[in-house]
Amino acid sequence: MIWGAISSAGVGPLCFLKTKVTAPIYQEILEHFVLPSADQLFEDADFIFQQDLAPAHTAKSTKSWLNDHGVGVHDWPANSPDLNPRENLWGIVKRKMRNNRPKNADELKASVKETWASIPPQQCHRLITSKPRQIEAVIKAKGAPTKGSIQDFPGADPLKDAEVLRKAMKGFGTDEQAIINVLGSRSNRQRVPLLVSFKTAYGKDLIKDLKSELSGNFEKLVLAMLKTPAQFDAYELKEAIKGAGTDEACLIEILASRSNAEIREINQVFKAENKKSLEDSIRGDTSGHFQRLLVSLAQGNRDESENVDISVAKQDAQALYQAGENKLGTDESKFNAILCARSKAHLRAVFNEYQHMCGRDIEKSIDREMSGDLESGMLAVVKCIKNTPAYFAERLYKAMKGAGTKDRTLIRIMVTRSEVDMLDIRQEYIKNYGKSLYTAISGDTSGDYKKLLLKLCGGSD
Repeated sequence: MIWGAISSAGVGPLCFLKTKVTAPIYQEILEHFVLPSADQLFEDADFIFQQDLAPAHTAKSTKSWLNDHGVGVHDWPANSPDLNPRENLWGIVKRKMRNNRPKNADELKASVKETWASIPPQQCHRLITSKPRQIEAVIKAKGAPTKGSIQDFPGADPLKDAEVLRKAMKGFGTDEQAIINVLGSRSNRQRVPLLVSFKTAYGKDLIKDLKSELSGNFEKLVLAMLKTPAQFDAYELKEAIKGAGTDEACLIEILASRSNAEIREINQVFKAENKKSLEDSIRGDTSGHFQRLLVSLAQGNRDESENVDISVAKQDAQALYQAGENKLGTDESKFNAILCARSKAHLRAVFNEYQHMCGRDIEKSIDREMSGDLESGMLAVVKCIKNTPAYFAERLYKAMKGAGTKDRTLIRIMVTRSEVDMLDIRQEYIKNYGKSLYTAISGDTSGDYKKLLLKLCGGSD
């Protein structure tokens, strides 16, 4: 186990532990690392001390120790949002560790120290200064976990919003800024009812009016924002399948990243709007092992428990090794069965065991053993399980990289993740690509389209 501290001025010391953290061990950490760090960082100023509900933290002896040393503990109820910026830095360390490939415990420890020390103070400062925005979002959500950039707008009135939209499109010309101001500051559950309130107030179809007034990518973005999440996903899946050619990346992006409940709702909407099931549509437009991967994901039947049995994880890791690296040819069906059915928590443990077993990351093995759409699909599943925000950050980066922009991908991700994990995606983007998502969008788009995308982004980092 490793304990570390950070402040807006940079990283603090690391504490390496070779034993289980009991109450006495935890109190030693407090004595020799936490208090000295607090003195160094804050001197005589007040600071907030927060810990989770681990047994070592809540033991009577620990409570007495904290009380004797005058340390007030801020309440942290179970299942409350984690606003600890330290977790972002552990993510950086873990990614760099994969590149260093330490071969033993001593090399691992040395590599952790070196990587931790290399984190620049500016990065710590950005993480710390981003927290007030996240705290405001949690307050608006009344304590519910949220990493979205778009929240419910307090006091939003659908009839008044409909009036603003009507005035923006009435007469000669269009007030695009008024449309941006309304749609860019309302949550999805506040935007979608505008279709009914607009028709109630004016007897007109809001979608038809918007189509007649807007054009290009700005129009596409506005219309996407007026669909429910399931409607938009079903629409994107249909567009990915129909016509000449298939957008395989879109299919796998949606099906690999949505929850069971979301996929089941997508299936219902897809069939209602297309008179054909999603599974039948997939079967009619894809083939082979890639088709089987998509069909498996489209069932929305992944185990969603948080329980992990390490012995079973080791068995699955061994099964993946036997199906790929340790076999002439590849048993794609075994990869499909494990990656599409097991829980995310279990699969993270499987990936760790796999790394220990064969000394290679599961992504590297998939890259060596598979090709084409199946390789891309399997890698997307693995990346989503490991770190969903990092997966979407990569998709956004590739959508804007080089000549031309993949606007459909850009629109889809910005709309669908703005109320889910956009704050995390922004952090992953700046960590992995050296500039903020806000800056990337600003440099790659223009006009009203850019303005509304930046509203969904929520700010720079």
